[in-house]
Amino acid sequence: MGVPDMEAFWNDLSARKQAGKLGKTEEKFFKKWVKALGYLSSNPRHNSLASHEIEDLSRKHGIKIFQSYFENKTPAAGRMFWAYGPGKGDITVLAVEPHPEDEKRGAYERIKPASLPPRDPKLCVAKNSHRPSRLRKGVEVKRVRIGSAAMAAVTYDEEERTLDVEFRGGDTYRYMHVPEFVYRELLKAESAGVFWNSIKDQFEYVKLE
Repeated sequence: MGVPDMEAFWNDLSARKQAGKLGKTEEKFFKKWVKALGYLSSNPRHNSLASHEIEDLSRKHGIKIFQSYFENKTPAAGRMFWAYGPGKGDITVLAVEPHPEDEKRGAYERIKPASLPPRDPKLCVAKNSHRPSRLRKGVEVKRVRIGSAAMAAVTYDEEERTLDVEFRGGDTYRYMHVPEFVYRELLKAESAGVFWNSIKDQFEYVKLE
């Protein structure tokens, strides 16, 4: 996330989501955002995002800034602005806004993107798998045991953006388009089960045999 505003915004929503303190509007917004971040992490050109550069913002801020929708063909649902960086293959969300009510000149003037963070993987919301990155080579996929009453272990594949969740009942599910930062949030959550149950419905999944 961009710093400091976007990082703080995400942390606040995530914490209140886990505590069950989001209002209905915030809950709806959070679910759409998480789903859109999953697509952005896997493929910035995903059809549902309709990503495109906003040249007015790019010229103003000196870096290429792109806009992606939360829902395909539904601009009013919300949008996020992002840029490549700070590291090779990284993507950083700089702002989240409702869509302008019109497309007249100057409609983007009120958008104030956050700053790119320093090179710190903890602050990057996604890695663009469609761009080569030395950070990806030789990455070992590890199984991590979870101290949860419901979850036994998880395995995250950074290249494929998949998260395998092993439940204590014996079933294992593979969730698709899971951003890396969601995996990190899961590992540090006070209750992994509560955190995952709060957002798992936003990801496509298959049951593994």
